[in-house]
Amino acid sequence: YGVKNPEAIFLELAGKQSLVFIKADAVNELSIGLVHAALARSFSGVYLSLNESFKSVAPLVAPSHPAAELYYIDCVSSLAGPSLLEKEKCILVSGPTSLMELGVAIAMGLKKTEGTQAAGLGNRFLVFNSVNNFLIYNGRAGMSFLRKLLIKLKVSNITGLFLASKEAESNPKVSYIVNSFEHVVRL
Repeated sequence: YGVKNPEAIFLELAGKQSLVFIKADAVNELSIGLVHAALARSFSGVYLSLNESFKSVAPLVAPSHPAAELYYIDCVSSLAGPSLLEKEKCILVSGPTSLMELGVAIAMGLKKTEGTQAAGLGNRFLVFNSVNNFLIYNGRAGMSFLRKLLIKLKVSNITGLFLASKEAESNPKVSYIVNSFEHVVRL
C-alpha cells in the first residue's frame, strides 16, 4: 500500500465498507487517488469532502472514463446558505453539521449514479473525506449517522471508502465506530 498506489488500495477495498487510516497530510491526496482509481474502473459515485471545496478539487477529480459519473458533495463552501444547492455535478451543503442535508445530498448523488452506464452491479462508490473531522463537528449524532450510512451502502452494494487521519485513531469517537466497518486499513 501507499499513497503512491491508490489503485491497489481501491482494488483491495472495492465492494466493502472500509475505513482507511493515513497520515493527516496525505488524506486529501489518497481521497483523490481513490476517486481516480474508481472512475478508471468504470465505477460511478460520490466524493464527499469536509476538507476541500468543489472549486479546488473539481479539476483534480474529473472522470477519466466516459461512462463513469462523479458527483461531489461540498461541505466546505458553507456560504451556500441553509438549503441544498445543486450546481453542475456538485451538491453544496450548508455545513458538516447539517446531517439532514448531508444525508439527502448523499442519497441524491448516489441516486444520480444508479442509471449511469458504468453503474452496473456493485459499480458505485462513496469516498468520505474525513471521518475524524466529521466526528469533531457531530459527536454522537455523527457516529449514529455513519453507522446508518454504512448499512445503507452495504444493502445497496455500494463501495464505501472512509478516510481518517492516523492521529485520530486514538480519539474515542473514532475508536467507537471502527467496528462498524467491514475492513480497516492502516497505511
